[in-house]
Amino acid sequence: MERFVAQDLKGRRVGILGSEDVLWRGIAIECKERKRLPAFLTRCMAQAESHAEGGTAMVGLHELGQGHERDLVVLRYGEFKKMMGER
Repeated sequence: MERFVAQDLKGRRVGILGSEDVLWRGIAIECKERKRLPAFLTRCMAQAESHAEGGTAMVGLHELGQGHERDLVVLRYGEFKKMMGER
C-alpha cells in the first residue's frame, strides 16, 4: 500500500528507512493494510456515508478521558485526495 500511496500522491516513500511510510506535503502518512478492517470501523463509515448525502463522510474516534485534539479522523482515500486538491 505504501508504494501505491507514494506513487499516487507523488510523495516520498521513506518507510523502509524506519520513518513514516510516505512523506507528502509535510504530512507523515502511515499505511496499514489488513485482510479485513475492524467491523466497528467499517460500520461507522457506512453510517457516515449513509448520511453524507453526496458530501464527505468522516468518522471521528474519541478515547474517553483524552482531549479532543487527540481524536482520530478517518476518511476514504478518494475523499482525502479531493480535500487536498489531488483529484
